[in-house]
Amino acid sequence: MVSPFAGSNTTGFVAQMLQRRWISFEINEDYIIGSRYRFEDL
Repeated sequence: MVSPFAGSNTTGFVAQMLQRRWISFEINEDYIIGSRYRFEDL
């Protein structure tokens, strides 16, 4: 799965939970930093 506009990375999180391979891109560093909390417990 490729997400060219990751935002808060909800799509990446769901892909991870479904054990899918994924990659996302985001130009805004604030969104990248903010999406880290989704993956803390994994």
